[in-house]
Amino acid sequence: MSPIHFFTSDIFDIPVELADTPPLIEISKVTEIGQLRGAISHFYTGALFHLFDEPTQYQLACRVASLLKLQPGSVIFGRHQGLPEECYIDDHMGRIRYGHSPASWPKLWEKVFTELVSADFAENHVKVEASLTEGFNTQVFQARHQTNMLIWSVSII
Repeated sequence: MSPIHFFTSDIFDIPVELADTPPLIEISKVTEIGQLRGAISHFYTGALFHLFDEPTQYQLACRVASLLKLQPGSVIFGRHQGLPEECYIDDHMGRIRYGHSPASWPKLWEKVFTELVSADFAENHVKVEASLTEGFNTQVFQARHQTNMLIWSVSII
């Protein structure tokens, strides 16, 4: 048996606001992600953000940020499809998806933390790093596509 406590939840059910006080949590009793607001020090999101359009990515980022402890050392990190210049991603299935660049990704998080906390906090206590991998080829339905991955972190300093 794994010591990891798994549960399913919809992150879009979390209100876009910070917890008044970080909760004291007995992790084995958590049944939904909203119970973790303000309690997480490390949060990984892999291959997630690029699945959505730009406004939905912003809403997702607000909710992920609301889970984070706002203390030095807390970090959100991940990777997803990125582009040298931000724009919509060509999607072979016709979905509307948005690709951030290393320049646009920090702007997203500045906006998120300005809304959730303050402009001063976003400017002086949030450090965003983002870099784009060199393209690699993927095969999708007999067609080859070049893909770049945006590797990133958002740290509370």
